[in-house]
Amino acid sequence: MKSNTIRTSVLVALAILGLSGCSASYAQSGKASKGSKNEIAYFTDEDGDGKFKRIKLEEPPEPRQGKEQWARDFYNAIKYPVSARLNGTQGIVTLEVLIDETGTVQEVDIKKKVSKDCDEEAKRTFLYTTQQGFTPLIRNGVAVKFKMEMSVFFSLN
Repeated sequence: MKSNTIRTSVLVALAILGLSGCSASYAQSGKASKGSKNEIAYFTDEDGDGKFKRIKLEEPPEPRQGKEQWARDFYNAIKYPVSARLNGTQGIVTLEVLIDETGTVQEVDIKKKVSKDCDEEAKRTFLYTTQQGFTPLIRNGVAVKFKMEMSVFFSLN
């Protein structure tokens, strides 16, 4: 395998407000392009019983820096792990993110794993690019904590 001819892509399913999905394709030059569409799932604990239930949102919360800037930040920050590239590892990492009433990211868990390196890179990039937080999710006039599930696609081509 010639390293100068290896092309890697990281496809990121991001449905933050109007971006029902984006992809970032990285060649060794670091150029990115947009593509694939996917949906982010949102969940709230409206009953206060600790069980989060899926909800549909017409206007989901967005990163404080704006959805377009966040997408650029994410695409520029994510790196296909070298070990995953060398081993031919591909797949979808699903992040489960807990966001509090103020829009601050409280927790990021890996709901669906690909490999240790891909999982850690997806989580690292999400945390790095959401340091400013999100706009609060308002339900019935009140800011509420919520969870979202977001997929990060790792694909070699």
